[in-house]
Amino acid sequence: MGIIDISQQYVKGICDLKCDYSFKYQKSNSIATNKGSRIQISYEDTGIPPVTYNNIKFNVSMIELTYPSSILYNGVPALANLTIVHNSVKDGSMLFVIIPITLSETTSKGSTSISEIVKLVALSAPNDGEKVTLNLPDFSLQDIVPKKPFYTGSFSFNLILFDLKNAIPMSQTTYSTLNNIIQSKPDGSSSQLAIILESKKSSNEFLPLFYNSKGPNQNSGEEEIYISCQPTGNSEETENVTFQKTTNTTSTFQVDLQNLFNNPYFIYCFYAFIFIVLLAFLNIIINFISSGSVIIPFYTKKKSNS
Repeated sequence: MGIIDISQQYVKGICDLKCDYSFKYQKSNSIATNKGSRIQISYEDTGIPPVTYNNIKFNVSMIELTYPSSILYNGVPALANLTIVHNSVKDGSMLFVIIPITLSETTSKGSTSISEIVKLVALSAPNDGEKVTLNLPDFSLQDIVPKKPFYTGSFSFNLILFDLKNAIPMSQTTYSTLNNIIQSKPDGSSSQLAIILESKKSSNEFLPLFYNSKGPNQNSGEEEIYISCQPTGNSEETENVTFQKTTNTTSTFQVDLQNLFNNPYFIYCFYAFIFIVLLAFLNIIINFISSGSVIIPFYTKKKSNS
């Protein structure tokens, strides 16, 4: 099938519209299994597909932690990969989301979760075939998948790749523990993605990639309406446009009133009206002082000559 290398020289274009990846992963009470050459992690099915890719719904099939990566980054494999395997609810097609892991003492929600998983496997499932219930109440892919730009390509399956700038950091201590509980394979063929790539490999050519600069578009709940739009012109890409439902008419009135007071023509007319009122009031006071009676301007009748 070829080699996948996330490098600018293999990026052939952009894919901001056709590569529409949105997700809302829920928390999961997962089980980690030591597969000898990788850690396989289950993910609970809540009955609501957490991922939409190009208008197709996907469920999480499993998560794999492997090293080294089967994907190259500027010609070099990353320290490790976190691979999220999805299956379509429509036709069973696959979607792989690949996040590189790099050696770093920096911490993030993703690195904390991965570190806890490695520690639990090392403690309770250090041997091939053993498994452990994670019991991590806050474990969710929502905190692990980057909300950053990604790469994809024209493959026989769906693939989303994040670059090293958005990698999950792993400490040297965690990496040493990982080395003690699973045995890496130099060709990375332990992962399901690597097995697919190897079985379909027909050449040593580097596969073309496409760049999505917008990153994942996260669903924010039922208060949104998604409409698929077809842009005019030669582009065949489609884009999801989100409209918010209007639920508060008072807020809309306040916004319109604010816009009215920000209108310069309204401000000029308002100040002119105030100025006329002040002149009229001043005229009443002057007439009262001079004649001892109140004379209302504009309504004073002229005395007729007898």
